[in-house]
Amino acid sequence: MHTKLLLYPAFFCLLAFAFSCKKNQQPQPETVAPPSAIYIAGGIGGNAVYWKNGIAVNLPVSTPSVSLRNTFANDVFISGDDVYISGDGQTTKKTDTAFYWKNDVLSILSGTSEGDQNYAIAVAGSNVYCGGHRYDTSDGQGGVLWKNGAANSFGSAQTTVNSITVNNDDVYTSGPDEYSPSGPWIATYYKNQQKVLLYSNGMRAWAYEVAVSGTDIYVAGSVVDDRDSSFAVYWKNGDMHMIGGAGSGASSICVSGSDVYTYGSDLVNGRRTATYWKNNTAVHLVTNAWAESECNQIRVWGNDVYAVGEAFYTDHGDQATVWKNGVGTIIGPYVSFASTIAFKP
Repeated sequence: MHTKLLLYPAFFCLLAFAFSCKKNQQPQPETVAPPSAIYIAGGIGGNAVYWKNGIAVNLPVSTPSVSLRNTFANDVFISGDDVYISGDGQTTKKTDTAFYWKNDVLSILSGTSEGDQNYAIAVAGSNVYCGGHRYDTSDGQGGVLWKNGAANSFGSAQTTVNSITVNNDDVYTSGPDEYSPSGPWIATYYKNQQKVLLYSNGMRAWAYEVAVSGTDIYVAGSVVDDRDSSFAVYWKNGDMHMIGGAGSGASSICVSGSDVYTYGSDLVNGRRTATYWKNNTAVHLVTNAWAESECNQIRVWGNDVYAVGEAFYTDHGDQATVWKNGVGTIIGPYVSFASTIAFKP
């Protein structure tokens, strides 16, 4: 499977992951009507897809000048009647390329270099932001943020943009980073491409998604202690809150009213299990008794909590899954994944 760059050392894995909780938050009325459409971005095999109300739609993978293979849909954003999806894949020459779709129309991001990947997308007014990682780091900067197609590199060679949040005129990004080329991993986020360190009591740490609610800044991530055990955490205004037990990790966060939802996975009876934490209380999500599972994103619409991720089957592979209020529904065949979810009013 392919999702946003996640590092859960306890699992020895590298995964290359509602308006009330959307990174670029839109206000909800006091009485929330059901969404008119639910979009989930992901992939089936090596093909980028999205699901609209549970129906899979294959995304186009060619323009008059470029044909793509091994494509992935990594993030989805709704702005009015427009649906934006970030993606990456390879050209026929096996060169990694960053791109996005607007209403199913493919656009290659200008200024891309060999090895660019686009993990995140957000829209604010007339501005379209995309973010990811570039492997051509001759300038020592691996993070890349595109604004209306113009690329700007920043950070260290390891910097990756997993999420973008636009709040007023400020652009927040987060993802795996490194304090120095030879130093330990330290959780960070960037505000207008200026690094903000998140301290973790001396433990190695990674940050994956940032959310802004009023004047408060929340970041989801993981820390690893000196025994190489990982723990799900989130930071609020720089203060760390450890919410998971040994073997857990958090990759997504959102805020709905006074409630903080953090999402990832936990170890339950030795199995990796999709989990979200509501105000530090764990809720384990199960599809069946024999499958492991993992969550990539959580969002809230009204009183309903949605999560997307995968169920893992040893003999067959992963299956894209969506959970609504703890009840899981398989939406994809074997060898599929679900990375993000968004709602259209």
